[in-house]
Amino acid sequence: MKTVIMLSDYLAIVKSIQEGLRTFWENEEILPSMRDILTARLETPLLPGGTDLWKKVLDSQDIIFYGGKNKEGLYRFKVDHGFNIENIVNAELVGGAVPSDSDDYSASTGTEFVIIGKSGIKGDNKDYAIRADKYESIKEKLNQGNYKINALEDGIFIINKNLIPNKLIKYKKSKKIEDLTWDDIQYVNDGWLEHAVGRNGASEDECLEAAKLLARYVLEAKEKDCFGGTRFEGMRFNVNTAEDGFVARHWYLDSSANRSNAHGMDNFYSYGYFLRVPKIAK
Repeated sequence: MKTVIMLSDYLAIVKSIQEGLRTFWENEEILPSMRDILTARLETPLLPGGTDLWKKVLDSQDIIFYGGKNKEGLYRFKVDHGFNIENIVNAELVGGAVPSDSDDYSASTGTEFVIIGKSGIKGDNKDYAIRADKYESIKEKLNQGNYKINALEDGIFIINKNLIPNKLIKYKKSKKIEDLTWDDIQYVNDGWLEHAVGRNGASEDECLEAAKLLARYVLEAKEKDCFGGTRFEGMRFNVNTAEDGFVARHWYLDSSANRSNAHGMDNFYSYGYFLRVPKIAK
């Protein structure tokens, strides 16, 4: 059953969001990236006053740009770490998102991903995403309908499903995390790696450091029961699989009670998330 929102209430919601966004814009120190949030939970999990960052839903300044469909008719999106939040401060919100266009999408220097839905892979009932550059290597087989999942070689990763640690990063346990090289890392989830790297156009060395950060975070998340139980095995990478048109939404990270999922599919005003960010020193 749909919730009916009175116009006056909706306008109040929009006003509060704009005020919150303006505060973010004017005070950059409370604009953490997803990388900042991952790092803060590891290095300063308890803030002065007792706030536990693992028990808080934390918004980031990172934006997910949905770009409609590519030439092959598959939905796509970009993870943009360098988006200027000033562009949102006075923007009209439509359906809880900020409308965009093809020019904005093309201008974004964020990493692009392509969504491969359930119907795109024969005999598979999961949704996947893959970096756009890696998509080129599987595109022909995918179009012919004879592609078989090879996450290790192709870089394809599961979206919108609970994940066990080995679906996030897999590496030689005989090595200390800080000593890992690419030769030691057997698999890394490109979606979560993008959150850990925290900048557009990252170098290979920066991506390696991000993989180490992700490895540390997954270990700590296990201690925080983010993978507890049979029904809940975090951490999800949540995106809309059929977002028509060009819109911008924001990324946020769930509390550990919700398995530390990364969300890029919700409205700016969902549950007031975008206004509930404890101040994190960068």
